[in-house]
Amino acid sequence: LTVTMRQRPSFVVVGEVRGAEAFTVFQAMSIGRYVFATFHADDIETFIHRMESKPINIPRNLMLTLDVVIILSNLSSDRGSLRRIKTVSEITGQDQLTSEIVVNNAFTWNSVTDTNPYSGFSYVLKRIAEKEGKFEADLEKEVDIRSKILDKMIEKQITNYKEFYNLVNLFYKDRVRLFETLDMTEEVLM
Repeated sequence: LTVTMRQRPSFVVVGEVRGAEAFTVFQAMSIGRYVFATFHADDIETFIHRMESKPINIPRNLMLTLDVVIILSNLSSDRGSLRRIKTVSEITGQDQLTSEIVVNNAFTWNSVTDTNPYSGFSYVLKRIAEKEGKFEADLEKEVDIRSKILDKMIEKQITNYKEFYNLVNLFYKDRVRLFETLDMTEEVLM
């Protein structure tokens, strides 16, 4: 991992992080690298505790370099074993009085509806809007369009990775053709 960082990659993808290598992962984030990694934890609080405890020992100031933590869970249901995103949590800062890390759960899984409704506010989306000089409402619309595209892929049972890959490429090259391919032109425009 250290050798990889010396090559100055734009982003780093790490499998499971269990120990001292986590420090390198957090250092990469602190210098502006995009990092995607997996850790084991039941919820955001457990994740933070594990990162700050032995053997990992990530200092609190490095924990603040995290933008988003996605908690997945394996669940049993009448449909069998399911994997669901429980929360999409944003690290928003540190409480001045308690020094605790402040978290915003932008999305939380609803077991009754089997959906992950948006809480209505995202600090990450707000930061992106400010950085890109865009309106938050426009970014929220873009997220909504992407969500509808994924929903349509699920509806059409697109599970082959090559087909999925081709549709993602089409998303960036020719959205109108993608919408037509997925029979969703009118849906997206609403």
